[in-house]
Order: sequence, then structure tokens, then C-alpha cells
Amino acid sequence: MVFQEIAEKAYFVNGKGWEEYKYTIRDLALYAIFHDRKPQLSDDLALSLTQSLSSGNRLEIGRAAFISMRLSRLYKDASGEEQCLWAKQFQPLRDALGQLLTPDDPPLALAASWALAWIGASRLPSTPPEPSILLSLYRLWRNSESKDLARFAAWAFVTQPLLPRDTFKADVWGDCDAWFEQLVENLDQLDFNTSALMILAWYRRIPWNDEELAEKLGKIGLARHSYLSTTREILATLGEPGRRVLNEWDEKAEKAAG
Repeated sequence: MVFQEIAEKAYFVNGKGWEEYKYTIRDLALYAIFHDRKPQLSDDLALSLTQSLSSGNRLEIGRAAFISMRLSRLYKDASGEEQCLWAKQFQPLRDALGQLLTPDDPPLALAASWALAWIGASRLPSTPPEPSILLSLYRLWRNSESKDLARFAAWAFVTQPLLPRDTFKADVWGDCDAWFEQLVENLDQLDFNTSALMILAWYRRIPWNDEELAEKLGKIGLARHSYLSTTREILATLGEPGRRVLNEWDEKAEKAAG
């Protein structure tokens, strides 16, 4: 109990080095609910997590976000019937987590971004989030002083199911040309910035046309992108150039599988 109190204070106080406690806080949150048992999602737990995320108690909110993140990673092991149920249970969780994406509380924003990254990757649910969630993730990725928070926000931005391409007006992204070009200089570094830039370029329709965007995704290659559902969704919208890249990725994956 003393260890938990010290760790939570160090993380939630938002002082220097608070990010270093994120894994400890995650594990403490899981242990508080499941102890040594394998994490499992139930109707009661899903409702309790949703209520906690809206409780206004920062400790409960943070714990609920970390537990939601861990549970979403187990989705792939669930049966087909369970997966349908999980998608319904995670809809309100995703919406509640989206309300935490504020620069005013970086520790909670990081926990929410981390959870949304895995929820998006697991397609819980497969429908797109509210546009405001994607914009909040973009702004945290671009503006956060915390490198960890910016990285988790970029990751979550990458994994969200695509909204219709005309959802956003051009001005919602702000004056980001110079920032975008700065990141483009390191485009060969396979990280979440790279993936997020491709998605941002797709929504903005600049600085590349569809054929150029497909070509860039193809050059970046199989290592980082082909397993990301959102990236494949983008390529599917880019006509013949996109289909060509998808075919190349699938052929490489088949060869790698033997």
C-alpha cells in the first residue's frame, strides 16, 4: 500500500519525470482488480470502468484507463461471440477515454492515449471514433511538451479506424506545414511519427497526391505499416497504386510465412 501510494503520487502529481512511472502505475492498477488472476472482461467490469472514467476522481480515472488498455490487448484471444460482445462494451469506454485527451492533465491524457492506441489496434469497436477524439490526439502529438505523451498520442492517432476523408476542413489542423516538413526529413525512421504523418497527409490531401502517398507507403515497406489496419484502409482508398502496394505487402507476408 505504501509503495502504491508513493508511485501514484509520483505519476499523478505531474512533476519532473512523472512519465517514468507509467508502467508501474499500469501494473498496480491491474493488480488491484485481478491480483494474480488472468484479466477478464465482464459486463459488470465494463460498466464499472465506464463509471470510473467519468467519476472525476483522478486516481480512479487513471486506473480505469490503464485497465481498459490491458483488456483491449486480450481481444485477439477472445472467441468470435466474445469479440462481438467486447466491441459493444468498449464503445462507451472509448468515448469516455476521448474526454481525457486534454493538455491540462498530461498523466491522464497519456493513460487515455495508451488505452486508445490498443483499443484502435484491436478495432474495439471497428467503427470510427468521434472526430473530436482524432483531433485531440493530433494536438497532443503535435504540441505536448512530454515526449512520451506525444508518442502515445501519435500511436493512438495511427490506430483509429478511418473517418470519411472529407470529415475535416483544412483549417482544423492549424498551420502545420513547417512542422510537417520537419518530420518528413526523418521519414525513413520507422516510428509512429512516420505512420501518423501518412495518415495526416491522407486527411489533408497535401503535400502528396494519392499516387505519391501510395508510393511513399510502399517505400517505407512491410516492417512497420502492413500490420496496421488503418494504413491498409488508406491504401484501399488510393486506387490502383494503393492496390499495388497492398499486393506487394501481402506477397512479402506470404513468403515470410513460408
